[in-house]
Amino acid sequence: MARKYKCMKQIDRRTRKTKEAIKSELMKQMLVLKYNELTVAGISEAADISRRTFYLHYQDIDDVFREIFEEINAPLYLGMENLEKKEGLDEDYILGEIFRLINETIERNTAYLTRLATEQSYFNVQMRHIDLMKRLISTHLKNLDDKSSIHSIYIDYYITGILELYFQWYRHEHDLTLDDIRTFALGIIKADRKYCLIDYAGEVESRR
Repeated sequence: MARKYKCMKQIDRRTRKTKEAIKSELMKQMLVLKYNELTVAGISEAADISRRTFYLHYQDIDDVFREIFEEINAPLYLGMENLEKKEGLDEDYILGEIFRLINETIERNTAYLTRLATEQSYFNVQMRHIDLMKRLISTHLKNLDDKSSIHSIYIDYYITGILELYFQWYRHEHDLTLDDIRTFALGIIKADRKYCLIDYAGEVESRR
């Protein structure tokens, strides 16, 4: 039994090492190649494995990107889980923590995420990250008391604007830091919440 367990550990270690080699090589190549220029053959050769070995672990290149996405965002998921366990937190504090976790994820993976954001051929890969950011922010905003139609419009408008600030940061189109973006985003929602989510919504409802 001990011998079998040792053998399984060696297989697991070998599997992890092979998968790490594949992911590492993909992340290197995507910094200089467009999405449609990436090939299983090229990644396998550079990772010193056969194509057969690649397909033992992944269905295709996009499958590798999916696993990278999960690994990159694992600390963010953990941070959100810890946040949800706490009770009585201020709404602005929660939103601030969401942006802090997003910014930390960007800082840890700047080169990779910048490439996704600035090379059009990686649009579909980048959309996974965009959708996650939208979900995290909108889920919190939708938990606020106001359920009016203007609420959904406001959420979409707000998130689109903040995401564009992040894209401009990737493209070096302004000199804001990630912390500046976080502060700006929190300031905007705090200032606009009363009018957009309360006063204006009430005004619209009263005219019906």
